[in-house]
Amino acid sequence: MHDKLLTNKERVKRKLTLNGNCNHCKDTEETTEHIIRLCRKTEGVWEKFRTRVTCKDRNLPFKEWMSKNLEDANQGTEFGLIVWHLWKQRNEECMEGTVYVEKSLICRIEAWFNIYKKALQNVDRSFMPERTRSEVQVGWIPPPEGWVQVQTDGSVLSPSGFAAAGGLIRDCLGRCCAAFACNLGNCSITAAELKGAAVGLEIAWEKGFRHVELKLDSTTAITIMKNRSDDDHRHGLLAQHISNLLNREWIVSVSHVYREGNHAADFLASFGHNLTFGTHHVDVDSHELCKWLDYDVMGVSQPRFINI
Repeated sequence: MHDKLLTNKERVKRKLTLNGNCNHCKDTEETTEHIIRLCRKTEGVWEKFRTRVTCKDRNLPFKEWMSKNLEDANQGTEFGLIVWHLWKQRNEECMEGTVYVEKSLICRIEAWFNIYKKALQNVDRSFMPERTRSEVQVGWIPPPEGWVQVQTDGSVLSPSGFAAAGGLIRDCLGRCCAAFACNLGNCSITAAELKGAAVGLEIAWEKGFRHVELKLDSTTAITIMKNRSDDDHRHGLLAQHISNLLNREWIVSVSHVYREGNHAADFLASFGHNLTFGTHHVDVDSHELCKWLDYDVMGVSQPRFINI
């Protein structure tokens, strides 16, 4: 816990907003602790799962309370899932204008509980190798001088299956040269990721860039692009199209980026859901996009635990 999450209190400190209060409680400052355990909308969620997740020692200071419950061998994962969904819900409200519906949030958490339960049933933990986890700070990394970076992302809404993709092209100074968003109708998340990558490469080629970094946060999509399977693969046509793009007379490096370093593309992919079917160019000077670009240029990073 580093108190670096962009709560409204933190956003006021960074001059990103003028109001540091919670959007629900109005007269109470929005801190990480407020979002996770003090907000009135949060209390109903914890109450719903109290028979499943018993929050220990609620009188402890927030950081100690978090650590003690996350380290609990019996319910630490379930506790963490609730915390993650509370923070995710808050971000969706703040960044995407999503309306908070407690019942919907509870259903999503229950669905993840079931996924976790099934995963435990299907895995023999005795054969799982021990891994060392390390905390790293993840943020945007600019391309080398003379190169541009194409960042793309895909998004699929549940349970409708409506898909979108988005991305942008940036130079070594973080300036946005082009941005796009696509409404894809219904397709899988992998297809959305591949479509976003394809459109990003097409725009980069059309603009005359010949030294390109392609960054996306889907290891599955990257594997398909680098190891294209036969044409009867369900993503065969998209994979073939991307292969043809990569084989043109230019230099393109394809690599993975953690989602914490891909916020601008994530915003554009989510924005695609609001558009009509097809690909749309996005104004590079739009306020919402510039907000994410500024975060990256300022060096804003987020902690992430990785296996080493």
